[in-house]
Amino acid sequence: MTALLERGFVDTFRLLHPDERDRYSWWSYMQCSRERNIGWRIDYFLVSERIAPNVTLADIDEKVMGSDHCPVILELKGSGVSMKILFASDLHGSASAAEKVLERLEKEGADRFFLLGDLLYHGPRNDLPDRYEPREVIRLLNESPIVPLCVRGNCDAEVAPDWWLQFPIMADYALLPLDGGHCAFVTHGHLFNTESPAPHRPGDVLIHGHTHVHCALPQGDYTYLNPGSAALPKEGQPKSYMIYEDGLFSIRALETGEELLAWRLGQ
Repeated sequence: MTALLERGFVDTFRLLHPDERDRYSWWSYMQCSRERNIGWRIDYFLVSERIAPNVTLADIDEKVMGSDHCPVILELKGSGVSMKILFASDLHGSASAAEKVLERLEKEGADRFFLLGDLLYHGPRNDLPDRYEPREVIRLLNESPIVPLCVRGNCDAEVAPDWWLQFPIMADYALLPLDGGHCAFVTHGHLFNTESPAPHRPGDVLIHGHTHVHCALPQGDYTYLNPGSAALPKEGQPKSYMIYEDGLFSIRALETGEELLAWRLGQ
């Protein structure tokens, strides 16, 4: 919790109730702790500093019984609160690519940071990337001001404790709610792709890396998006990343931030 607050996240309950005491969301079943209100506040809603001004209600509903926890409540102002998300893929152990991605993360003012796998190793089919320094990539990502969300690539593996990344990397996919009730299936691309598509609904999005080629391609009733590679792009493309905000996906050049390709939900 302390580490997340130090990285810029805001505790919404403390934001609206800075002086309240003896408000808890968990009580032990032992020694009538709940009746005596001896508990801990261990359930939180954390938001970025960008979204914090939209918090209108943050509370704890201690009256709800039936568990050792009780609900915590968060309401945000209006329906227009949108996350700005940066997607990057296929770093392949390049310290220079990791540095540039983190630089873009700061300049873009993104709220979330999604890595699409193949973080540390160059892989047998690839040339060594610029500044191939997996240990330095680990340090840079661990010190990112925004904790990365990540899916596993085909070149990723569980690593020794002294190389430990301080965030999970072994999930095969993640589901990401989007504006307008749509959903993104986020994966690396070696398990789920256009030839082996994931379950989806009309209008949903498949986001993956793996090919090192950025694109936005309609696939019948869904759309396939790829941010390209931040380290080893192919087919003569520049190193790239992708931004999502307010229903718009924008693929941009890593070196300059110039928009290369844009696609809007429902297009």
